[in-house]
Amino acid sequence: MKKILSFTLTLIVLLSSFSCLTMVTPAQAAEILKFRLSSDYCILTECDEGASGEIIIPEVYNNLPVKAIEGNAFSECKNITGVVIPSTVEIIAGGAFKGCSSLEKVEIPEGVKYIGQRAFRGCKALKEIQLPSTVSAIEYGAFEN
Repeated sequence: MKKILSFTLTLIVLLSSFSCLTMVTPAQAAEILKFRLSSDYCILTECDEGASGEIIIPEVYNNLPVKAIEGNAFSECKNITGVVIPSTVEIIAGGAFKGCSSLEKVEIPEGVKYIGQRAFRGCKALKEIQLPSTVSAIEYGAFEN
């Protein structure tokens, strides 16, 4: 009994030490992300400014592929630390992540073709980014601090 109690307490302590690490899964993302739907795809239009931690953008919303991140969609979301973009996204519009000052990590997958003007402007914590071979256009100041 003591071993089980000791193990349980150790597990609780370990899990509570990771409480500052937040990851928003695609299922939870539907609560903090807004989308505009068309007949065969959707566009991520907005993220709640109170969002924090790592955001995983879903590949599909309402049975439609997420094809773009609209301009200013994540603008001023100062508490997000990471974003995982799905391979269905082709366009990251201008100012999409403008002012996300705590953003440290962005996963841009193969499939993204366009990164708009000042898309990551003011993302001061973002030190390194890997661009996929599918990117054919990066507009002025896309990664300007």
